[in-house]
Amino acid sequence: MAQHYSDPKRETEPGALPDVELFYVYPGGMHELRLGSGTPRGWYWERKRTDGDLLANLQTVGEPHGPFASDWEALADARSE
Repeated sequence: MAQHYSDPKRETEPGALPDVELFYVYPGGMHELRLGSGTPRGWYWERKRTDGDLLANLQTVGEPHGPFASDWEALADARSE
C-alpha cells in the first residue's frame, strides 16, 4: 500500500498527511478479503481521513475506486477528482 497526496503541492506543507492510498487487489489477498470475494483484480485507490490525527489517517472515507491497470492510472484518477 502506498500513500500519496491528492494535491502534490501539499507534500511540502508542514504537518500535511497523505490523503490517498493505492493498493492492488488479487485473488485471496488481504484487500479482496476486505472488499469481498470476486472483487476484480487491479489497482484501486481510496481516500483517507486527514484531520491531523495520525491514527484517524488510517481510516478510509468512502468507497474504493478501481480497478485500474496500473498504480499511475489509479493515482491520476484520484488526483482528477
